[in-house]
Amino acid sequence: MENTPATTLRKRRVRFLWFLLAITSPIWGLVLLETVLAGVGYPLGNIRARWDVYHGHYELKGSFGLPEEWARKNRVGRQWHWMRNYSALVQERHGIRIRYFPSCMVSMFGLNYDRGYDGVQRAAIEKKFGAEALLDCAREVPLDFPIVQSKE
Repeated sequence: MENTPATTLRKRRVRFLWFLLAITSPIWGLVLLETVLAGVGYPLGNIRARWDVYHGHYELKGSFGLPEEWARKNRVGRQWHWMRNYSALVQERHGIRIRYFPSCMVSMFGLNYDRGYDGVQRAAIEKKFGAEALLDCAREVPLDFPIVQSKE
């Protein structure tokens, strides 16, 4: 094989592509792992929720929306106050624990796990406590409350 400028350029391109592959392979491995785990999250959450319901443990993972009128009327800073009051009322009235994962970064695995878990749990809660049980608690939590400013 001749050593022409075209073959030299071709060899350099191949070497460069192998170099890129070697550098980016850990990143692609993580992307592939996250993709595989995202598909496994929903069934795992579903199975875990069935186990918890069977043992009488009712819990929501916090993948639910706030009332629309609340979102329009109040600022974002009031969100956690409403959630604390809502979860305390649901715990007190029905014994259902609500868990929050305060993070701005949510993986697809975590999101799918919560969806699978909450789907089974919500159906069991509606069957045991009634279809309007969680909605009634949400309606009773006041939407207007003072925000305590920190004194700095």
